[in-house]
Amino acid sequence: MVAFEFKLSSGKPANIMKAAYAYDNAADDLQTAASELRELVRSIPEQTWSANDRERYESNVHEYSLQLDYLHNYLMAVSIALTVVAWALFVYATFATGMAAYLGALAAASAFPPNYAACLPLAATALTVTHVATGILLNSGLAAAAVLGGGAAITADKQGDHGNQFAGDAFKKALANGAKSGAANLLQNAGNAALSFVNRAENPIGTQAKKPIPVKEIDLDYDRDKDGNVSVGGGAKFTAGPVEHELGGHRKYDGSGKYTGTDAEYKAKFGIDPTETHNAVVGGKGDWKPGDWKPDSASGTAGYENARTGHKAGLEGGRKDGGWEGKVNGVGPGGSAELSGSTKKPAKPVDDTPPWDK
Repeated sequence: MVAFEFKLSSGKPANIMKAAYAYDNAADDLQTAASELRELVRSIPEQTWSANDRERYESNVHEYSLQLDYLHNYLMAVSIALTVVAWALFVYATFATGMAAYLGALAAASAFPPNYAACLPLAATALTVTHVATGILLNSGLAAAAVLGGGAAITADKQGDHGNQFAGDAFKKALANGAKSGAANLLQNAGNAALSFVNRAENPIGTQAKKPIPVKEIDLDYDRDKDGNVSVGGGAKFTAGPVEHELGGHRKYDGSGKYTGTDAEYKAKFGIDPTETHNAVVGGKGDWKPGDWKPDSASGTAGYENARTGHKAGLEGGRKDGGWEGKVNGVGPGGSAELSGSTKKPAKPVDDTPPWDK
């Protein structure tokens, strides 16, 4: 059960922190915009504009600045909530490492018959401590979800009170679209929880035991970008013989529901030593436009993974948007690094200078 809870509680705190930083930067930009907007209005001399419409203009600017303030506060709250979750995951991962070492030592001690009875209550205590730690992590996630959902509702209501007549409808639309993605993720997590429970007795890295069942994970996706484009699909990770396979695909649609293309990805991982501690990884992915059997873009990848330490190194290269691109990356306990290159010419910078300043 301890291994089962560890599996359910796994996550990527680095990615969550990256999102937290993005929200924090967006909040700073909104605060700067609100301050500059107020300052611009205050800088207009009274003698150059003293008509009644100035008061109405200043009132509208004040209301709009308040809308920006409310949105700034919401983004800051989300950033803090995500930071808390990221640190909770990091602390939990540290706890899991220590608990795994403790249970390993306990298992070794219990192998001697005289110690077996004494080890049982210690193992039960370890399970209880794991329950508590997992519960704390769960509650941090629920609190973050409350901040995201409840904060969005409050922010939309406040913006509506200050002149944004579209805030309520935008929130309802976001809620409807988010519910679709949320439903896919909940269904995926429910399936993976069942798979983790079935596979909870899987022997750790360093043994040659067979896996309980072939299917390891499933992936269900319903993603929608800011332009209304939707990607629907999924995938699975499973073992067949000595090889672990991972495959997935998506169908893409634009905002009007028109089919715009398909993507597919495949990866195979196989041990290069009997205990499967050291693994080689190969794979590829591609994108296809409607009615065209030739891929619009395609790439291949090869790499190495250490199942015990978590070290990874990889090389990826292929053709995309009419040019060739590639990257080399590495991941370790201390962080990650990546080096990339492309033959594609950089896009010409967009000139955002207002016409009256050109």
